[in-house]
Amino acid sequence: MSCCHAVLRMVLIFFMLLFHTVVNSADFSAPLIVLPFNEALEDSAGYKISARVTDDGGIETVSLHYRTIGSEDDFQVIPLVPDRSEGFYSVVLPADQLLRPGIEYYVEAKDRASNISQEPFPDQPRQVFYASAQAPVKTGDAGSSTKKWWWIGLGVLATGALLAAANNDGGDSGDTGATLSIEAPAP
Repeated sequence: MSCCHAVLRMVLIFFMLLFHTVVNSADFSAPLIVLPFNEALEDSAGYKISARVTDDGGIETVSLHYRTIGSEDDFQVIPLVPDRSEGFYSVVLPADQLLRPGIEYYVEAKDRASNISQEPFPDQPRQVFYASAQAPVKTGDAGSSTKKWWWIGLGVLATGALLAAANNDGGDSGDTGATLSIEAPAP
């Protein structure tokens, strides 16, 4: 019987070592993508997009997904190629592919274990505008912010008045209803 126990113990140790090796060698982390700040697009020049992509297990592919800002079309996909610097990938988009008002894009990286990461998320792509056509800035009127805070203040006061009216006797009378009417011009 002791011989069977020894064999069983050896088989058990073998599978424990095998399982330990498989679990410890598995790659469960996706690549890390860092995008530097991009300058505005120029009218007659191509546009270089770079990314630093790192992963413990090695990078398999890095791709750029881009389209014109405001477009509902699918993103066009092109590979980023490794630069001379380790971990950096880049691509130059030709000027004839850059339509106004600019481009929106994200970078996707896949490692050798097929883990995928995207930067930024595809539903919130990075936007780069032409220098001569920056995104419109909403100026509004100077008083709109002040009006908003007045309405917030009135809302807080109304809520406080309702709570005070509901608990005015300090006891539990069972009547918790109160009405408060505020008349004011629309903001």
